[in-house]
Amino acid sequence: MKNLSNYMGIAFVSLVSSGVLLLVSGCAAGLMSSLAYLPAEGYKSMVGGVEYIFTPKEKDPHLWLEKQQGVKRATVDGLTWRYQGGVLGGTNGMYGFWRDSRETIKGTVSVPGTLDGTTIYALGPRFFMQCENLESVRLPDTIHFIGEQAFMGCKSLSSVIVPDGVTAIGKSAFCGCSKLNAISIPRNLKVIPEGFLLGCSGLTSIDIPPEVTEIGARAFSSCSGLTSIIIPEGVSTIGESAFSHCSGLTSIVIPNGVTEIKDDTFAGCFGLSTVTLPEGLTRIGDSAFRFYQYQKSDLRTIQLPSTLTTIGENAFNGCSELTKIVIPDKVTSIGHYAFNDCSSLAAIYLGRSVKNIGTWAFRNTGLKRVFIADGASVTVEDLQRVGVGEDCEVFRVYRDRRTERLFPETSPSNP
Repeated sequence: MKNLSNYMGIAFVSLVSSGVLLLVSGCAAGLMSSLAYLPAEGYKSMVGGVEYIFTPKEKDPHLWLEKQQGVKRATVDGLTWRYQGGVLGGTNGMYGFWRDSRETIKGTVSVPGTLDGTTIYALGPRFFMQCENLESVRLPDTIHFIGEQAFMGCKSLSSVIVPDGVTAIGKSAFCGCSKLNAISIPRNLKVIPEGFLLGCSGLTSIDIPPEVTEIGARAFSSCSGLTSIIIPEGVSTIGESAFSHCSGLTSIVIPNGVTEIKDDTFAGCFGLSTVTLPEGLTRIGDSAFRFYQYQKSDLRTIQLPSTLTTIGENAFNGCSELTKIVIPDKVTSIGHYAFNDCSSLAAIYLGRSVKNIGTWAFRNTGLKRVFIADGASVTVEDLQRVGVGEDCEVFRVYRDRRTERLFPETSPSNP
């Protein structure tokens, strides 16, 4: 007999046989919400070649389905825990406290390490989801896995100690836990998952273990209370929007193994004043450091590494306090609106490999001087098409450091 989740996915399964309908409905998160029109006792149904038989002693559709899937119940300290094998809540996440008793989960909860002799090694998907009165959780050392969205929406949750034995955590495990102010990341975790602490605005600091090699997309997005974070040297991948809208973050150092700042990674981090980028970085993605008109950026200077080749669309859009920028010699492309609305930007140096500059890349800047390296295929007309004003001086810089004024056309000058 197979798990119904093999067939229900994230939508629904309906079976119509002899005029009797069994409906298993869900939503985008895969949550079961109803069972209706149950067949009579002894009714047999085939799902994907697997036979399910309804033979309940109780007229409880949830209990019936639990029995079909081998889910058991055990009561500890007044709480009824559902488990399937060693997984609390079952592998498909349909049997957590969110279903019928989440309002009774209050204060501190200690998750049992064993139930009726069965060792609990995993917290299933969505197990504590939306338990809004849950304040703290103690997880046993037997836990090695935490399912996706396990604590999502637990808005009163303030602290969690995750055992070092945990090696994998699912997507958005603590998403929306806005009061969370303390959480330990286990030493055996290699990948911080997508949406891990998304929207946890109560966090002010976080310790990422040196064993971590990857930070998933949106992992710390909208952690607006986060003021500092140290990314370990072993991290080589940082996902899209990983730190977006962390408005309290003031400085960041990207480790040497990272070769790309992905799209939106630090978008909306208007408190950033110091950013250190490593040699070896080749691409700054779209909107990587974008700020918006209602946000006042604190970023005044940034040194781009010599290995950089691409600056994406809107990469520094809205960095209103940025005063100057040097585009390294290996950069070939500057994306649309890359420095749009950098209103304090007064001077820029374009390296010798620049070939493509996107639409309005320098619109609404304060540019007074542009220096073009000898070899760059950029003309004065190109600059004016992308937003450089006619009051801006443009110079060609030769390898022997001589300069030639290109616009306005007058005698040679030194910068």
